[in-house]
Amino acid sequence: QQRVVLTFTQDSMEYENEVSCQALIPGDDAVSPLLDHYSATKVDRQMDKRYRTDTNDERFNKLFAGRGRVIQLQGFPFALVHHAAESLDQVLSIYGGLNASAEVKELSRNVGAALSSLHKHGVIHGNLSTKNIVRERRGGSICSKWMLRDLTFGCKDGNDFLGRISPSGKPLFSTGTLPPEMFVQLSS
Repeated sequence: QQRVVLTFTQDSMEYENEVSCQALIPGDDAVSPLLDHYSATKVDRQMDKRYRTDTNDERFNKLFAGRGRVIQLQGFPFALVHHAAESLDQVLSIYGGLNASAEVKELSRNVGAALSSLHKHGVIHGNLSTKNIVRERRGGSICSKWMLRDLTFGCKDGNDFLGRISPSGKPLFSTGTLPPEMFVQLSS
């Protein structure tokens, strides 16, 4: 039995970005693997048909989010499944940071290797932040290796425009931290 994290999204482009980018990097241990994915808009896989049925079924379509909040899953036709993990953001805010300079160096090496691996596969992350640097929880314990997660803003190098906007009007890049690839020299 393993713990997982379900990420529900309304945006088809975020979902498609994650699935297509993950398909370009199969078995890469520098990136948190996508364990499964579901789309209520597709009917080619049996599990997608089941997900669509569940999101519309009164018995299953409510997610209780605490403090009396209830989220209707009908509004979230896409779901992504990853291993449960601890993010760098959590480590910094809850535990007060990393314990030693050796941990900082190891984190830097892991993130650098992960970015290098992504770029070798022709994938640009597009949303590198402390929330997307994680240590996965497997078998009840936290792994020591830091990995990247969340390729919903990712794109294929040279094939997609990094500053693109989804049909719903949402920017498909982090507006708080811009990747170096977005800085270009404009000529007149």
